[in-house]
Amino acid sequence: TVFILDANDNGPQFTKAEYVVGVVETERLNAQLIQVSATDKDEGGNADVSYKITGGSKFDVFDLDRSGRLFLRRDLSFITRTGQDTVTLHIEATDGVHVASARISIVIFPNNQTNPSFTYRVYTVNISEAAPKGFLLTTVRALSPKPSGAALGY
Repeated sequence: TVFILDANDNGPQFTKAEYVVGVVETERLNAQLIQVSATDKDEGGNADVSYKITGGSKFDVFDLDRSGRLFLRRDLSFITRTGQDTVTLHIEATDGVHVASARISIVIFPNNQTNPSFTYRVYTVNISEAAPKGFLLTTVRALSPKPSGAALGY
């Protein structure tokens, strides 16, 4: 009998280079803010991926567990008092050998804000004059401080 084992020759790949999430500054502690995900084309234990924050979390406010869930660990007013309304975390996914990197941008809304806001203030798009009719120029995204089930219209 011959058994062929999978070599750990593939690294994890995040489903997005940047994840964006909005949160109200009065969000409850231990709330899950987002779930990040990376896949690995290997098999068995070589495809097991774990996650960690590698930078940007200078306030020690967030925790990314090994399964990719981001939790709030401290009161966000600590950050907003410094005048910040966005925090960017640098994260990694690893299969024990290979590493992939991504970012999580957390937009913090004041407690009294009820209007949604766009994730970027300016969207710049370059397009060829030969682009076909119906060509997708860009995608804009807005975040709402209302409960996560609230729909946004554009």
